[in-house]
Amino acid sequence: MAGGRVEHILLTHGHYDHVGAAAALSARYQRACLVHAADRALVGQAAVYAHAFDRSTITTPSNVIAFDTSLLTLGGLSLAVIACPGHTPGSVAFRLPGVVLSGDTLLREATGRTDLPGGDAQALRGSVERLLRHEDPGTLLRAGHGRPWEVGAAREWWAKQGTA
Repeated sequence: MAGGRVEHILLTHGHYDHVGAAAALSARYQRACLVHAADRALVGQAAVYAHAFDRSTITTPSNVIAFDTSLLTLGGLSLAVIACPGHTPGSVAFRLPGVVLSGDTLLREATGRTDLPGGDAQALRGSVERLLRHEDPGTLLRAGHGRPWEVGAAREWWAKQGTA
């Protein structure tokens, strides 16, 4: 938001539970949804998956822009894009000063699912390890589900998982 206005709608990945409100937001604010190119097709299929997995109905956004870069400049703000494949092929995290929006790559004391189409457990482990290795311990992780936590606590939890 800039001056209280929505400027962009960022999607960390294309699963239906993250896309469900994007169409309404896009229409209301007349803004495109931005998603990594590797998840562009998944966004288009989100309504089918919502019905198949949840028996719910969602509208997928029609105004979607795919990106494939490690840096987005949005309204004068540089936003680091961290590729985090595993939960989906195009999962990303967004880094802002002091906070990382980790989507479903790293939740509080859990990782995202890898049993859905496009999931890859080995890639997800690598994404979590890279994410935790390169962030400051005090950086706040804001996941797609659940409460936030700090990178330092996440590192401790991850080490206990026997995967680090």
